[in-house]
Amino acid sequence: MLSSLEDQVGPINRVHVHDGLLAHHEDLRIGWYLGTPEVNLSAQLTRILEKVLQQLRRGPVVIFGSSAGGFAALTQGEALPDTIVVAANPQTVLERYEPNLYRAWLEIGGWIPSGDPFPSPSRITVRTDLRKNPGPYRPRHTYLLLNINDKLHVGSHALPWMEENAGGRAISVVAGSTWGPNHAPAPRQLLESFLKRVIDSADGQGPVTHGGSLGQMIPNASLGEVRSTFLPYKLESESLNAEIDIRNDGVRFSVRDPKPGKAVTVSAGLRAKGRPIFHTHLLSMELRKNGEEYRGPMQDTVWSSHPLIGHFVYLPLWDGHSRFMKTFTPPPDVSIVGVRFCQWVKGTDAHVFLTDVLIMGTEPTGEALEVELGKDGQSS
Repeated sequence: MLSSLEDQVGPINRVHVHDGLLAHHEDLRIGWYLGTPEVNLSAQLTRILEKVLQQLRRGPVVIFGSSAGGFAALTQGEALPDTIVVAANPQTVLERYEPNLYRAWLEIGGWIPSGDPFPSPSRITVRTDLRKNPGPYRPRHTYLLLNINDKLHVGSHALPWMEENAGGRAISVVAGSTWGPNHAPAPRQLLESFLKRVIDSADGQGPVTHGGSLGQMIPNASLGEVRSTFLPYKLESESLNAEIDIRNDGVRFSVRDPKPGKAVTVSAGLRAKGRPIFHTHLLSMELRKNGEEYRGPMQDTVWSSHPLIGHFVYLPLWDGHSRFMKTFTPPPDVSIVGVRFCQWVKGTDAHVFLTDVLIMGTEPTGEALEVELGKDGQSS
């Protein structure tokens, strides 16, 4: 890709970086350029790049990476001075990524013995959560290239990272709607064109302000602008200040201005550890019909046979982080008044935590319905 870029902009001093841990372990698919407990690959990479840039630097450095490479690009952009970062569909919080891939890195990299429970983040001596402990520098500009069909990376990685960083640095977001399903990368030709404009901007032309064919550009994006682009709902919700343990009676959120027949969509981040976790925790809708609604506490099995507890589903859990998203549509004479995350059978050893939640109400016509979150039935 860079070779064809050189045909357009002339010779480029470039450094290609490969994750050395992957070269030594064929079974490892992803390593985030972090290394092992004995070898902090991220710190070593910073030192190598500092030496190389002393010889090659001619101005701002553009750091590009996709997926795990996007994680590394964001990391190095805070470790090196005067950079421009382009991160495509990056992970930002490894605990929130696919548990099997995260576990493979922990086990093969030597962080935990095979089969051990996931460790507390404090036991991992490299930075696995880019919302916390930022490096000494701030990039001149950061471009997040996001596939709007990639709910995991948008909801569990990009938005939480922006919540911590949108106010303190220059960030622009490109929302790609034609890249393909799920985690599909940006088409190569469109990405080349965008990177050319980023390279041109590094020569003093100012930041890129439009995404071209790559996607919709949100220049100098605020968190609200990004949410409204990726979530086509009017919503009221922030990431939780602290994770909520949803064992036993769990946590209840109230819906503001509930209306008969109006659908509610729930998007939640969940972190689970321990056994068993299959069919142990629920999400349920609390309903109102003809002025009657369910407000009482749940009992021994948490689940209630009360007729105004409806639309319950088992939460799809596995060790590590997962994301749940589902739309609930009540009958035309029934209103959804509350949403509860809780435990199905009390006493299980499994621990499940709610890390973030969005609750969105939508009219069947597509008009937005405001939704408000409040714990234990209280409005917020």
